[in-house]
Amino acid sequence: MTAGEKVIEDKVKTSPEKSSITNLLDTVKEETGSGKVLVHNKKVEEQETDTKLEAKITAKTTETPKGVVRLELSLNILDINKIDLEYSVSKKARKNYFILTMAKKLAVFDFDHTIINDNSDIMAMNMVDRKYIPKEVKDLHKTDGWTVFMQKVFEILYQNNVKEDAVNQLMMNLPAVAGMTELIKELKQNYNYDVIVISDSNSHFIRTWLGANDLSKYISEVFTNPAKFENGMLKIQMYHFQENCKLSTKNLCKGQVLEEFVDNKKKQDIYYEKVVYCGDGLHDFCPILKLSENDVACVRDKYKLLDLVMKAQNGQYLDEDGVVKNLKCDVCVWNTGYDILDFLKPKNDDCVV
Repeated sequence: MTAGEKVIEDKVKTSPEKSSITNLLDTVKEETGSGKVLVHNKKVEEQETDTKLEAKITAKTTETPKGVVRLELSLNILDINKIDLEYSVSKKARKNYFILTMAKKLAVFDFDHTIINDNSDIMAMNMVDRKYIPKEVKDLHKTDGWTVFMQKVFEILYQNNVKEDAVNQLMMNLPAVAGMTELIKELKQNYNYDVIVISDSNSHFIRTWLGANDLSKYISEVFTNPAKFENGMLKIQMYHFQENCKLSTKNLCKGQVLEEFVDNKKKQDIYYEKVVYCGDGLHDFCPILKLSENDVACVRDKYKLLDLVMKAQNGQYLDEDGVVKNLKCDVCVWNTGYDILDFLKPKNDDCVV
């Protein structure tokens, strides 16, 4: 291997049955006229070395719209049997460099009744007697949407002397779904998942709970309605306003958020080979319909989302135009986070992703 080639500097379990990186480079040289490798992986250092990195091409070269050639590899590294990698080629400074990046996966979680075992908005609403919430306020979620309704609820909490500290204590102590914290940590630490939250709750509730339960560092991003306390009252805004998706609320289309997130990552040369979506409610159906054959929808048992998913699986779900909507993704029905982890583990351990 030439000094101009850079490979992952780490302990590698070599295998004589597999093609070496040198042979791989020879193959790619024929396509591009270059044999230089640039490693992009935050978990390992870039270093020139003569260490052989055993690899095997598992997919044919494909041309992306940007003209980037990408090859998928599988490697044997440390205690992880196989890690899928992406092998990319792009032009930089008039030279071709091969960009070797560990292929990533994405786990997406709803918050209420998915990460936590309650509805955070309802629990906050219960901090005052329902008699203080007049009918005209209760009807707001039907006419103006849930976010407008909750803002009125927060005003009533403030008027009834419910303090910020009391709200925070309530949120911090809401119970997690069994096994869910373990699932999030395991996916992030051991299975190379990015983890994000998409929820119709609000940023103050979610970040307060994540911080109190030592999960903030495992969550890459939270997409939800912005909220913060101002002069003792919680103020909430819509995440966005949309009327295109009839499966979603006006203030948040989770499918749109997921698509935008994945597209933005592609612009950063980050490609998710698998998306795992975990949810329970009707508004989780839109993003699940957008999942591919490689993805997994994790649907909570005995909750509303399951009925929609079962209909779509059986070809019985019709959209508002009468068009049949079928699911492309695999489905995991769960009661605890442990169920999801058990479902995903074989696919990760065998690298069938």
